[in-house]
Amino acid sequence: MYRVFVGGLKHESNSFSSLITSIKDFTVLSPSEVLEKEYSTYLRNTGFEVVSTIVAYAPPAGLVEKHAYLELKERILQDLEKAKKLDGVYLDLHGAMEVKDLGSGELDLVKSIREIVGYDIPISASFDLHGNIPAELVEELDILVAYRTAPHVDAEETRLKAVSLLAKQIKKKVNTSRAIVKPPMLLPGEYFVTLFEPASSIMKLLPEIDSKPEIVVSSLFVGCAWTDAPYSTPSAVIVASENNYEKALLEAKRLAQEVWRKRKKYRLDVEAGEPEEIVDKALQSIKKPVVISDSGDNVTAGGGGDVPLMLDILLRKNASKVLVAGLFDIESFKKCREAGEGSKVELVLGGKIDKIYGYPLEVEAKVMKTTEEEVLIRVKKVDVIVSSKRKPYISLEDYAPLKIDPKNYNIVVVKLGYLFSDIRKLAAVAYMALTPGFTYLKIEELPYSKVKRPIYPLDKDFEWTP
Repeated sequence: MYRVFVGGLKHESNSFSSLITSIKDFTVLSPSEVLEKEYSTYLRNTGFEVVSTIVAYAPPAGLVEKHAYLELKERILQDLEKAKKLDGVYLDLHGAMEVKDLGSGELDLVKSIREIVGYDIPISASFDLHGNIPAELVEELDILVAYRTAPHVDAEETRLKAVSLLAKQIKKKVNTSRAIVKPPMLLPGEYFVTLFEPASSIMKLLPEIDSKPEIVVSSLFVGCAWTDAPYSTPSAVIVASENNYEKALLEAKRLAQEVWRKRKKYRLDVEAGEPEEIVDKALQSIKKPVVISDSGDNVTAGGGGDVPLMLDILLRKNASKVLVAGLFDIESFKKCREAGEGSKVELVLGGKIDKIYGYPLEVEAKVMKTTEEEVLIRVKKVDVIVSSKRKPYISLEDYAPLKIDPKNYNIVVVKLGYLFSDIRKLAAVAYMALTPGFTYLKIEELPYSKVKRPIYPLDKDFEWTP
């Protein structure tokens, strides 16, 4: 019976965030829990013995502490050493894990695994669409498969594709040829929502490429624009059958050229503008509810979650029937919990995590509802969720603990970039506020120092061909 080792280590690292990611930020699935994952079940059902290690993941934030990464890596490597004879390895990765004083966590992890298993054992890995892929990583892996949707709805499908391709490679005892081409550009995910053009047309090229007999699988990585690293660009990655490198390279060049050719056409999928301008438009809207993305403090991409700018503007404009979801503030959360429902409290909201773009906002609030992790307060006529955890409010379930129905508000402010499906459906109108923060969409104003120059749109007057 063939034996496959499975595990993973995932993080999306924002270089501009002051929220260093420590070991306590990681959720660690035990080897027995990993055995219950769908990809493990698939392998067993197709005749493979599964040898598991941990899968560890943390929410998007700043760079991963080196000792935290090394501790998790060591657990994986120890289990790998114990596994002895193997026929393949599957890794559940993100692709944008940047480790402080080390660089690409994915590259370091895969190279360390190669030192143990050698190059005769195939390694397959699945990735987030927003992975930053060093060229050397493509040399170290046999199969790379990335999500094809943003917002992501094909994560499990992608993992299953990665293990199914690995299974075929093991059984057929064939190698692969891989090619990567990286157009010199930074492309924030908000400009590449796959539901809309030009992203949707570009992604339709992938099934066309896959249909060619020499091609095993194609992937387009958009990259994570807020990871300041030499490999932070989109990546066209093509995996072809053995001895078909030239075919892989040809398709990678074609895909990368198309991404580059349309560089001036990428657009946000909703109307965007300066924060005050967007609030004015929302207040004037006849359609309700209006959903505003506080894009610079997007916690799904590493934002601090505690910049109070949008709340400040709404209060100054005497807005009513508004929900701000939410603000990460442990100190204020504790004060509200101690005071209890119905109490009035004086709070200093925000500016405790993001001290670059955030600032303290003094308010008098009424505590409306409390749970073990969050409270709902009312400041004038604006409701604010204050959370003890830095969390995104991306689905209607996220509002349920406080028994909040976002549909009952005129305006809902969320600390997101592009909207996930629940909130997208909720919005009668959606706007993007170009707020400052760790995930500032005006990326030309961020202090990049490690990306390779020239790079679009930081530099505009240059040409590139693959």
